[in-house]
Order: sequence, then structure tokens, then C-alpha cells
Amino acid sequence: MTEKIIEFPLLSGITLRGRLYETSHPVPKTPVLCLAGYSRNSLDFTGIASSLQAEHNVLCLDTRGRGLSDWGKPEEYNAEQEAQDLFELLPSLKWDKFHIIGTSRGGILAQILAAFMPDNVKKIVLNDIGSKLEVEGIMTIIKSLGARLDTPINNWSDAKNFMRPYAERMFPAWGESEFEAFVKGSYQEINGKLRLAFDPALASVFTDSFDPQNPPDLWPLFEMAKQKEILLIWGKLSTLLSETTVKAMQTAKPDMKLLVVEGEAHPPALRSDKQIETIMEFLG
Repeated sequence: MTEKIIEFPLLSGITLRGRLYETSHPVPKTPVLCLAGYSRNSLDFTGIASSLQAEHNVLCLDTRGRGLSDWGKPEEYNAEQEAQDLFELLPSLKWDKFHIIGTSRGGILAQILAAFMPDNVKKIVLNDIGSKLEVEGIMTIIKSLGARLDTPINNWSDAKNFMRPYAERMFPAWGESEFEAFVKGSYQEINGKLRLAFDPALASVFTDSFDPQNPPDLWPLFEMAKQKEILLIWGKLSTLLSETTVKAMQTAKPDMKLLVVEGEAHPPALRSDKQIETIMEFLG
């Protein structure tokens, strides 16, 4: 698998970066945009990108404050601004049509793009994100973000020891390779020291903006996006996406494809053979 890091300078003054996997196929299929979860980044897609690269060009983008991209202003860490960043940079790719794989927050952005760029977005893969977010799942994310901020990590051994209990509880189906990829995508090594692979301000923004009495209502967004072909990947152990919501989404969109992933919570890693094969078959 070959990748190159590409940059997208924005009018706001920050630069977004992503990992571009270019295919050598003489007749490339529809390109694929991959968007990660709230505190995650482009490394989460190395498994699926390496398989798709055989016939597709794949861009795994780090949104502002994550991974390789510049950190931004805390007040701009919201889905609206992140979508605006995408509207600004996508024309530079010169992709007339493209698919999207979106995990969690990335899935929200995928639906926004599908709703407002209907002539460009073809198919979308929603990885453990639906039309309703469960309060329990949001609280789990808040607790996890807080624990990462409060726990000093000096080396990769520390990182593995810290994250292993969480992974064993939430993702019992994972093998060591999935776990190591999870850890690698959680921290960055800079000048020999580890730091979180996201701006710590993202954690406080997420916590401060959440009202458990008034959780986000994503149904209007799903109603706009459901005109597209959709594959929903649901982690059976997820506390963010419930079985009730999955069934309601199927009722609202009977032709939606569904992959249920046993032994994984929020979100599935997109690294098992079954997950990769299902995505590749869906995208075509």
C-alpha cells in the first residue's frame, strides 16, 4: 500500500491534511472519501483503504484538530464548520462523483455532504452512526475522552497498558492487530514524545456542548441523506446506536444495507475480512 500526505490550505488560515491512496488501476472506479470519528483520524482507515486502493483512489482526511491537520479555534469544533471545510476543499480534488465512508462524527458529515451535494455523492457507508444518538453512548465517549486527558502517557507501552482494558471491554472480538492499530491512531509521537492525536480542546467542547436532556436529533439529516444508497455498519455492542434506532432506520429506508458486527462496540474497526468485503461489494 502506498500513500502520500496531501495538504488543503483553507481560507480560515488552517491547513487540513489527509492520506491519499492512489490506485494504479488503468480505469479507476469511483473515488472514496473516508471521514473518521470525533477524536479519531485517517489512520483508522488503513485497513479498508489498502483494499480499496486496488481499484479506487481513496482520501482519508483528518478534519481540523485531528491527526495530521492543524488545530483550530475551539468554537469552530462543530459539524457545521467541519462540513464547510469539506465544501471548500473538495473542488480541489476534481472528483465529479465520490463515495463516502463515515465513522461516527464522520458519518454525520457524510450525511451532510449527501444532503447538500446530491449530484456528487453516490453511496455512503455509515459506521455506527444513525438517526438518533443514545445518551449512554455519548456519556461513554465523554468518559473516555476525560480519561485520556487525565492519564499521562510517556511511551507506546504506557499507551497499550492504558487502552487495553477499554478495548477488551468494548471490543472483545478484536485481535492484537486491531488493538495495536487502535492505539496507534490514538497518539502521535513528536520529537520522541507521545501526545494525544487530537487537540485536547475537542474534549471540553464535546462535554460542554452536550445536554443529556436534549440529545442531538439526527432524523432530519437522515431523511435528506436517505435518497442515496446506504450501507449501515452497526456494532452489536454499541451504546451509541441502539437496535431500536437501527430498525427505525430500516423502516424509513427499506433498501438500506445492514452489516451487524458481533463483538464490537462503537465503532467497529473496519478491519475484519467481513467488514472489508461487505464495504467493497457495496461500493462496487
